[in-house]
Amino acid sequence: MAKNWLLEHREWSLALRLGETAAALAEELPCLLLQEVLLRGMEATGVGWHRDLPTCFFELMVAAGREEDGTWKRGAGMRKVVLPYTLRRDGSSRAFCLRTLAGMESNELATLDLKCYANRKFGYIGDKEKELLISVIQSSRHLVHLGLRNVSLSAVDSNKYVVLQAVADACSSLRILDCRGKEPCCSGALDALQGKSKYVRKSKDLWVWQRLTQPRCVFRETLEVLDLAGWRVSSANADVLREFFPKLTTFRYH
Repeated sequence: MAKNWLLEHREWSLALRLGETAAALAEELPCLLLQEVLLRGMEATGVGWHRDLPTCFFELMVAAGREEDGTWKRGAGMRKVVLPYTLRRDGSSRAFCLRTLAGMESNELATLDLKCYANRKFGYIGDKEKELLISVIQSSRHLVHLGLRNVSLSAVDSNKYVVLQAVADACSSLRILDCRGKEPCCSGALDALQGKSKYVRKSKDLWVWQRLTQPRCVFRETLEVLDLAGWRVSSANADVLREFFPKLTTFRYH
């Protein structure tokens, strides 16, 4: 049993012996079915007295990972992760989930939907959380569907598009990108999305925005669905994006 009332999420999961529970569940349910049940549990909880339950369900999902040869490996077999809207005001739980994702032994995620940022009044995410999010994106190189929502435009500091830059650098299999958000569009965001500009870090707190001679966007030839609803993209910029992504079939930008 836990000896203290206040525990870190990791200590809490160890005290609850979630690893043993995950192993037992994995023996009884097929991997994909177990993931779907736990994801629904995450979305149904997280309010009031139940605010710790989403992280418990999340830890169970990661800990239940197992390779085809039966070897236990954290994150193995996971294809879909949704961080629910109920975590929008719980930075500690969001950080735990992101840190867990970034540290998985096996990352084969095809879908990552960050509904926890889908709030037009969400405002600002700190540098540490942003760095965790970038680590998750960089390690999730098999992503087909990414839901970023407001996160790419919510920060107010000097490197506000660095998350979009990470997506352009890492997600080479991306087909669906959901960046909906009630934010005014600007050339910097579109340049980051297309890999035409990037941030270069000069010191701890100083970032310099540089224009690239050759665009670097690894999902340029794979992207089929782009949702920028709320960005207020001009017709001219919309035409530029359609030309830049040749396989784009669905594009929302109003």
